[in-house]
Amino acid sequence: HLENTIAQALQQFREKLDEEKQKGARQLEEEQARSRKLEEQLAAAAKELAELRKDGSGDGIGEDRCTVIAHEWKEKTAKLTEEKAISSGLRNKLAHVETELNLSKQSVTTHADNLLKAQDSHAKKLQDVHEDMNNLTREVDERKKKLEDRENEVATLEKNMENKDEELQVNVSATASLLHFTKNNPGARTDKATAG
Repeated sequence: HLENTIAQALQQFREKLDEEKQKGARQLEEEQARSRKLEEQLAAAAKELAELRKDGSGDGIGEDRCTVIAHEWKEKTAKLTEEKAISSGLRNKLAHVETELNLSKQSVTTHADNLLKAQDSHAKKLQDVHEDMNNLTREVDERKKKLEDRENEVATLEKNMENKDEELQVNVSATASLLHFTKNNPGARTDKATAG
């Protein structure tokens, strides 16, 4: 009877852990897809800004586009923060699964110890139970490592975003000043183009 109790407890925990792992994997894939899309959008915005700086005109349109790009950049920064929150949520779920695993291991170990005292012939089955639990522990640790790696990627991307945002603000200000100057001094624009 005690042996059946252990087997049932282990099976139920395996099923629950598999379900949590599948959910976590789907959420992580969705998060990675969103991050890739965000990175593509950021690259497109940077390219557009570079083109704008290259062929800026004095009719005020370039300045408006710079403002739009700056606004879009801030929105993408907010989305990146949201991605970081999602990653944190996945990490919390993983911690919850890890806690349940530890509790289950304690429960199984207690039952197994009692079983071992009652019947020495069940020592091999006890070893198998411990091995299964250790395998599950390794799976959770691997999952935790993947989430930590993803968090580091998001943190790096966030840092790059901050640097690019500062650069964008400087570029927008410089472009606006140049457009304002060339609008009021058309001759100076011609001289600058000739000098370049």
